[in-house]
Amino acid sequence: MKEDLKFVVAVLRKLIIERHRYFDKYERLNSDGRKLLERALRYLIKHDHSKKRIVKKVRRRATLDEVLRLVEALEGYHARREVVNYLRGPYSYELNSVYDCIDEGNCVK
Repeated sequence: MKEDLKFVVAVLRKLIIERHRYFDKYERLNSDGRKLLERALRYLIKHDHSKKRIVKKVRRRATLDEVLRLVEALEGYHARREVVNYLRGPYSYELNSVYDCIDEGNCVK
């Protein structure tokens, strides 16, 4: 990744980390988030013209998923996984139903 794109990645990470501040309950950017995103996207287009297509998609549908796709396009898949794991938090829960138990064949009688 180029040195001049670190600003864009920092802004995108800020949007994601402070999700409660910049996204609504439907995970769409609010007005403050759009202002910050637009500033980063203008900078990105100015320094890297090859990302115009994804920038257009992010501008059209400014959702958390689109912002994550942009992070993936800039930094790679591992960066997206890192951010998604951050959003999940330190704990993850998995609930198994009776049907999962039957399918796996390890039910306790």
